[in-house]
Amino acid sequence: MKQATIKLNDGQEFIIKNSMNTIMIFEEISGKNITEIKSTKDYLQWLYATLVGCNEDTFKYTWKEFINIIDENPHIAIEFNAFNRTPELIQPKAEKKSKKKTGKPINSSELYAIAVKMGVQPQYFLHKMEMYELKAIIELYESDYKENWNKERIIAHSIYQSQSSKALKYTDVLAFPWDEDDVEISKAINPAERERLKQYVLDMQAKMNASNNSVTSIDR
Repeated sequence: MKQATIKLNDGQEFIIKNSMNTIMIFEEISGKNITEIKSTKDYLQWLYATLVGCNEDTFKYTWKEFINIIDENPHIAIEFNAFNRTPELIQPKAEKKSKKKTGKPINSSELYAIAVKMGVQPQYFLHKMEMYELKAIIELYESDYKENWNKERIIAHSIYQSQSSKALKYTDVLAFPWDEDDVEISKAINPAERERLKQYVLDMQAKMNASNNSVTSIDR
């Protein structure tokens, strides 16, 4: 993970690097998502969170003391800004923007939960994980999430379609936020998988019918 060192006028040196630990500290201090940094105060809170998170044993200053340090060492804010403008830290632009308005950005605690669920060790997530690694994990998580829900919808669609004379679309059964994507839902699962799911539905319906007949016999 890329890092740099900033030096105060009194000779003290502190490490700066972007990690999920520093992002979580920023969100706790500011109450904002890291993508919502706009004001000077937001930016200074990010710098403060970075110094605290990267120098736990040496940077023991309060927020008010930190502001005084900035007044005496304005160059560290400039150096921090330059550090965050390096190509390695600029997140790539999305290839395709959704037509819908996006909701509230996901926060670091939610990212932590997803990463751990996907098998990432907590300490690696907090102190070593690169942003491109996190991006790949989130994309995999979203892909698995959508695939699982699409499978459930196909099963539900098969059940509803068997009881209806009208041709139903998958979105008639259940609509998802990602349905506006260009890829047709009917093509999201290959034919072999679709046939397997259909057979699964038929087997499930047979078991349900057998169970209902058994209950009827007992009642009689």
